[in-house]
Amino acid sequence: IPPGEPGDPSTPTPPSEPGDPETPEYPGDPEDPSDDIDLAAGDSLRVVDEAGLSDGSDAEATTETTSGTFAIDTKGDSLQSLVINDTDVTTAGGDGLTVQGEYGTLTVTESGGEYQWSYTLDASTTDHDSQGPAIDNVRDIFNLTVTDSDGDTEQARLGIDVKDDVPTAVDDTAEAAEDSAVTVDVLANDTRGADGASVTKATVSEDLGSVVVNENGTITFTPAAGVEGDVVIDYTLTDADGDTSTARLTVTVAADSTPEIVIPPGEPGDPGTPPEPADPENPEYPGDPEDPSDNIDLAAGDSLRVVDEAGLSDGSDAEATTETTSGTFDIRVGSDDLSSVVINGTPVTEGGTVQGKYGTLTVTESGGEYQWSYTLDSSTTDHASEGPAIDNVRDLFNLEITDSDGDTDQARLGIDVKDDVPTAVDDSAETA
Repeated sequence: IPPGEPGDPSTPTPPSEPGDPETPEYPGDPEDPSDDIDLAAGDSLRVVDEAGLSDGSDAEATTETTSGTFAIDTKGDSLQSLVINDTDVTTAGGDGLTVQGEYGTLTVTESGGEYQWSYTLDASTTDHDSQGPAIDNVRDIFNLTVTDSDGDTEQARLGIDVKDDVPTAVDDTAEAAEDSAVTVDVLANDTRGADGASVTKATVSEDLGSVVVNENGTITFTPAAGVEGDVVIDYTLTDADGDTSTARLTVTVAADSTPEIVIPPGEPGDPGTPPEPADPENPEYPGDPEDPSDNIDLAAGDSLRVVDEAGLSDGSDAEATTETTSGTFDIRVGSDDLSSVVINGTPVTEGGTVQGKYGTLTVTESGGEYQWSYTLDSSTTDHASEGPAIDNVRDLFNLEITDSDGDTDQARLGIDVKDDVPTAVDDSAETA
């Protein structure tokens, strides 16, 4: 059985050595001739590759097939029979006869006394036990016996090694919205190979999120709260006989939104709007404390309003409503949810009241919108200046909001209390 030509993909590399004592299944050259029959090249070993199968990693190739000739010399006698694995193929003719092997089919044809053979791998096999595209003694063996006209016989063996096909995983990329899961078909650009690989494992750092391998082979990644930027997920393909390939899925998670709380100032001319901006030299109320954490932005700063003792029921302008001021809290949490609103340590996420030093702050919530109203409870004798002054007699309310992934923002609402003063009016009288 002549060997394949050098460079032929079906020719083993390096060529098999005759008589491998460690492989009794295929001895290479059994050296068992009769007196006057000589098979020109002894035994032969060829290779076919699972990769060439229709579902293999190189389906366009023809490496699932190999072929050659049987060189039979009967030394002057005529050929009586050619038997392969107990199948008589002497009369193969041009149509050919087939011999079924363990992994593929051997087809023998004859023309003018010359015998040709072709072997085609039927399907992949899971008998491979080594990693990688190995030739690991997964082999079809065909035992040939020729008999001449006077009964002399000779034997030879044709061995067909089956090369394992393996999967190849290729790196993937995907994008995910903030705090949102994303599902990726990582198999779309992978080569599964003839043994039908699937995703058997996917891992990601626990502090970055969680990953699930779905039944259809896709991977679903859910980022942890607050995670942003590139997250690397390692995944593994494993085929039916245990070959593996690993690759990386890199998911770019959109930037984490940070909460903002804004206390809009009063409208010009509103009696609750101070005539002068907050005093930056006043340590009690700095106006804009500028004390953000790494991911907190005080977008519009704090707000200062004014109430007037004169509007109290016993004040000098009781018919007015200047003892009260109101407004809104403009809260923005982006793609996150609002977790809490706390004022001076009192939770008001669903609304509520907060007692100040001089008055009461009432917070209401409707559809995620927050309104507030402050009412002066009574007059105070804390004013130190003469006249109806705004002299830093002030209620301060410290606001802190927290979003669903723990980011926070702060602001302050200051309520200045304007002093009410008496007004003496000249009088006249008559005496007898």
